[in-house]
Amino acid sequence: GYVLEPTDPKGWGSRIEVNKYVRGKTSQLWKLERGEEGISLKSAGGIHLNVPAGSTKDGEILILWRCDERPYSKNFCWKGEESLREVVLLSAGNDLALTSAEVAERGVLKTYTTQTKKSEKRIPSQMWK
Repeated sequence: GYVLEPTDPKGWGSRIEVNKYVRGKTSQLWKLERGEEGISLKSAGGIHLNVPAGSTKDGEILILWRCDERPYSKNFCWKGEESLREVVLLSAGNDLALTSAEVAERGVLKTYTTQTKKSEKRIPSQMWK
């Protein structure tokens, strides 16, 4: 399967790629922390998946950012909508869905996490297990 993996697990502003699972690779581990607004996804490096500056832009690439505040703000929290053993993750701050999208960089196609409007139909790029 595919998993979320930061390009730099300890770096602020690091993008999150969608890569193949590799057994024992700690950069692919995430801790889920429950808060008032929803769940927060914390990388193995202790940095959270974040909607940059609370952006409402469709297609915005998501990043890692440090969050020292408690409870976590909406930019760091996600709500899940379950559908047939899979879940669509929606940002608590803007209700956009966590989506995998292919982006061409220097002629190489990479898959990153972005935010897009939730589809009415089930689409694989918005479904997570």
